Amino acid sequence: MNIFKISILFAFFISLPTFAGQGSTPPFVNKDVVDVLNKEYLKLKSIYEKKLAECQKNRKKIELQNSQLLYLSNLGMSEKDIGKAVVYLGMRNEDLCVNNVQKDFYFSAGLLKTAKKMNDEEFDELENIQDITANSVIKSLDHLSFYLALPQTTKDYFDGIFGFEPFNMIKAVNSIKRQ
Repeated sequence: MNIFKISILFAFFISLPTFAGQGSTPPFVNKDVVDVLNKEYLKLKSIYEKKLAECQKNRKKIELQNSQLLYLSNLGMSEKDIGKAVVYLGMRNEDLCVNNVQKDFYFSAGLLKTAKKMNDEEFDELENIQDITANSVIKSLDHLSFYLALPQTTKDYFDGIFGFEPFNMIKAVNSIKRQ
């Protein structure tokens, strides 16, 4: 069952008490709906974890060459600036690899959390997911704003080196420091 159908089903079952004339009672989600949401969540969690592992396993090993560092240096970029750009690109490429699967998984987790909350049930696992995601996004914003401020030719040069597939960010950053 796709996530869109599940969200429609969820909305329908939330509104049932209102349609049945029980609008004054707090919303309650039918146990069958919660079970469907839980099954979908577990399925999407497994798919997401497999995709994340696949992306990490297939990371390219990229080391910046002296000529590339010299070119970037001639553009006025310090070692620290190059490192920030590489870190941003590493996060961007990792996100591109898992993006669609990740969105479905997070959406499913949010639906399940809402349903459980409406039934006064706990779903602590999502809190951890949200915390990890929020921390990752906040850390990447500084790198993103730096990268977006670079001239387009510089961004194109970086994209030519790193592409849009996941790569070993640690190895790439270490190659900057070794040169």
